[in-house]
Amino acid sequence: MTQDEKFMLEAIDEAKKALALGEVPVGAVIVRNGTIIGRGYNRRETDKNAAGHAEMAAVEEACKNTGGWRLWNCCLYVTLEPCPMCAGAVINSRIDRVVFGAYDKKAGSCSSVIDLFALPFNHRPASTGGVLGEECAKLLSDFFVSKRTKNITPPKSRVILTLDTITKSPEEPSEALRLLKKDFVLVLLSFLSEDETADILHTLGLEAIFDSRIFCSRDLSSETAALRHAVRRHGTKSTVLTGSTDLDRAAAQTSGIEYLHAAYSGSKTKAPCRKINSLSDITELKEISR
Repeated sequence: MTQDEKFMLEAIDEAKKALALGEVPVGAVIVRNGTIIGRGYNRRETDKNAAGHAEMAAVEEACKNTGGWRLWNCCLYVTLEPCPMCAGAVINSRIDRVVFGAYDKKAGSCSSVIDLFALPFNHRPASTGGVLGEECAKLLSDFFVSKRTKNITPPKSRVILTLDTITKSPEEPSEALRLLKKDFVLVLLSFLSEDETADILHTLGLEAIFDSRIFCSRDLSSETAALRHAVRRHGTKSTVLTGSTDLDRAAAQTSGIEYLHAAYSGSKTKAPCRKINSLSDITELKEISR
C-alpha cells in the first residue's frame, strides 16, 4: 500500500461519517510530515451551510492545530475532486499538494471542468487524481442510488369508474370509494357535463381526477375513445375499468385493459353483480391491478 492510498483510506473513513448523517459521502484529511493535522467530512445539509464541504472543515481544523493559516508542506487527501470553492481554499491556504479519489465531471476544479491549479495564481498546488478512485466513486454512486430508490413513490394503479357504477345508489358505495382513493387514482369516465360530474363527486366526498366527455349518444366507439384518452392522460401503473353494462365490458376489452363488473342492489342487469362497497372488493381490485 502506498502512502497516498494509506491516507486516502483515512479520507474514506471520514466520508463514511457523512454517509451516516445522510450527507453526500465526501471526506478529507490534511497531512503534514506523515501526521494527520486536519479532518473533515461533508456536513452541508446538517449544518445548513453552503461552505460545509469536507475540505473546508479539514482546512479549518488544520489551521487551528497549527496556529496559522498557511499550511506549508501539507497534502490534502479528499475522496472527491475539489470544487471551485475548495480548490480556492487550497490555493489560499498554501497547501502544496492535493490527492483526490473520484473525478467530478460536474464541478471538479483540478482537471475535470477546469484546472484552477494551472492558472497563474500566486500559489500553484500539485494534484494527483484517481487514488482509490473506484472505492471513492462507488461510495458516492451507492449513496445516490439508495437516495433515488428511497424517494421513489410506487405508482398507484388507476381505477376508471363509469358514471352508472356510482349513481345507481350514491349513498351505498361512498365509503368504499373513499377507501379506494387511498390506494388508487380514481378517474370518472363521464358522459354528463362537467358541472354535473363535479356535483356527484362532491356528494360522495371524493377528490377524484375525472375526464368529462359530452356525447350525443353513448356507443362503443365514443366510450372506447374516452377510455383510451383517460388511460393516456394519467400516467399510472395499470388500469382497471369498473362498469355495469355490456358496453363497459366491450370498451375495456377493445382498449386492452382489465375490467371489473360493478353493480348495486336493484340493478336489472343479468350479469353477475359485484358491489364495490366492501374491503374484499377493494382487495380484488388490488390483485387485478398488479
